[in-house]
Amino acid sequence: MSRYSIRIAILGFCILTPEVLLAGQGWYLVTPPMVKSPSGGTPTFNMKAPLSRWDSQSAFDTARECEDFKAQAISLYKEQSINKPTAKERSESIFAHEATVRAICVASDDRRLTK
Repeated sequence: MSRYSIRIAILGFCILTPEVLLAGQGWYLVTPPMVKSPSGGTPTFNMKAPLSRWDSQSAFDTARECEDFKAQAISLYKEQSINKPTAKERSESIFAHEATVRAICVASDDRRLTK
């Protein structure tokens, strides 16, 4: 293999690695839209809604930061749903926990965000 071929092979590998592909790309933590219950009961989430209708909660530089934040938020809301003093506060924390569990991290240039 010539020196030229090796350089092309290395360059090709660098171009195809996820780290290079995602350089400069931001990430959003998005939650599905809430669907109010017609009877006034507990709202649910529309998991089938297009991503363009999901709610952006936070922005991050990397996918790892987004996923780490999500994991921390899930733990926090779970703890709060147990430890809040009033039923209303516990209910709000349970709802926030459920929304965060269903949240996903999406690249800022994901085409589904604009459809």
